[in-house]
Amino acid sequence: MKYNSPDNSNPTTTKDLEKNGQVNISVNPVTSKQLTLQNIVEDPIEATVLYTSDNPCHPMHWDTKYKYFLVLVYCSYEVFITMTSTTYVAAEGLVEEKWNVKPQVATLGQSMLILGNALGPAFLGPLSDIAGRKWVYVFTTLLFTLFNFGTAYAQNMGMMAIFMFFLGLWGSCSLCNVAVLVVLSVKLSLRMKIWV
Repeated sequence: MKYNSPDNSNPTTTKDLEKNGQVNISVNPVTSKQLTLQNIVEDPIEATVLYTSDNPCHPMHWDTKYKYFLVLVYCSYEVFITMTSTTYVAAEGLVEEKWNVKPQVATLGQSMLILGNALGPAFLGPLSDIAGRKWVYVFTTLLFTLFNFGTAYAQNMGMMAIFMFFLGLWGSCSLCNVAVLVVLSVKLSLRMKIWV
């Protein structure tokens, strides 16, 4: 692909920019009309902006230390979410004893969390593509934390199961978005070399 430099003088290619270390291109979104919430709801395709690898805001152009820091933080977040989904199993005996329920009923909490983990990516993945990953992470992490308190202070098994469902729903944001951050932060030529 060819792009004009910021001063519109010499057309350059992506490879030329990578060789010279020049990634400071000004990329302006092109839309046929001003974007408003109504426009986005009516026609989401009109609201999309091409997020090409030539865009200086693309994660592959971030500072290497910053990329490693973000990958470490988000991967730690994903490990925490995964561990949270299994810690309930250790407490099932206590749940049975506290609320005097059968083992099959006590297992409902774990089942609801897994159901939330399954349903969350169906709307959190597309939402993060539309609204941006940062704010989806922020709000889902906040809700995940609040529902953790809900599970800690649940008064009966029904409340526990509902809170566990929402805990899985909001915690699933990491399941559908962390891999995208890792992939986007690596240059195209290196992506397959990392996984192979």
